Amino acid sequence: MTDYFFSAPSLRQLSTTKVVPYAPSTAFAALSDLSAYERATSLIYRSSVTTKDGNGLPKTAKLDVGYPALYLNETWLCHVKCDRTKRTVEVTPAGSEFQSSVVESYLMRWTISPVANDKGQAEIKLNLEVKFKGPMVDSMFAVLPDVAGRIMYRFSALVEAQDKKEKEAAKKKPVPAKKAASSPAPKAPAAKSVSVAKAPALKAPAEPAMTPAKRIPKKLEVRSQSTGAKQQAS
Repeated sequence: MTDYFFSAPSLRQLSTTKVVPYAPSTAFAALSDLSAYERATSLIYRSSVTTKDGNGLPKTAKLDVGYPALYLNETWLCHVKCDRTKRTVEVTPAGSEFQSSVVESYLMRWTISPVANDKGQAEIKLNLEVKFKGPMVDSMFAVLPDVAGRIMYRFSALVEAQDKKEKEAAKKKPVPAKKAASSPAPKAPAAKSVSVAKAPALKAPAEPAMTPAKRIPKKLEVRSQSTGAKQQAS
């Protein structure tokens, strides 16, 4: 017992796996959001992303850690490696910038993969490594029940919240209007041919029949001529 308390703690390695009914992309979005870690566990009471990489994923982060039983209240600066293609998220101490009175080193790695033959589910694996500076804290950690399982349970709640967030955003997204199929312009109805009755041709009025003049009898003609001669003689 005396040798245990005075010996340097060894590196503790824990792991657990859980299948969640959410898409792998949703699980990756939730677990790569370091600013949401404060909602997953009471050990981290404040979390923020300080820098991002070229893909907009966290590169460095700051975790404010508190553990009342140990009078622990520290700020941990972290390196973050996110790989969207492999769907991995790894959180480690930020080298010499990392300062802690109880933890010498740690590693938290999330690995996400689709469930075989089921595109609607994801398998999440957690690998946790931690090495404490003193044997007392290490012994307290050793007796905690199912540390990895409890961490997985709390962080899977972040995945569920991310799924709800994505569904709400999809509902609010405007649906593009469907283009109406181009149809030929309706043809104008053909003009109906209206038969116009032809006006009857006007007939020229018939010319009155010419009554032939009555011919004067020759005897009268002679008399008139003789009468005229007598008048001239007188």
